[in-house]
Amino acid sequence: MIVEVTPAGVRLLNPDDTKRLHVEVTGGLDGGQLAQALQAAQLGTVDGGHAFLRPAGLRGLAGDAATPAWEAELASMVDYATSKGWVDGNGCLQAHLEFDDGKAHG
Repeated sequence: MIVEVTPAGVRLLNPDDTKRLHVEVTGGLDGGQLAQALQAAQLGTVDGGHAFLRPAGLRGLAGDAATPAWEAELASMVDYATSKGWVDGNGCLQAHLEFDDGKAHG
């Protein structure tokens, strides 16, 4: 799954790909604007150069793709991420950030 954050908002691309998760930031947004967008979408936060995304927020963005089978795949993703230490104390999934400006952020 790819969470795309643009000046126009937040959307989920490739919701059926539950084997990967990252955030693509486009339109020249900086880290502060990214954090505001994720919070406004009730999706998560930014900390230490990573996004931390709520599974419930991903579910909301998935829309009609959030079938029972998708829910099972999301649960598997959360279990795998937990085993790797990629889940914070609030149950949010750690996701890599990719900015379209090619600069390091965080």
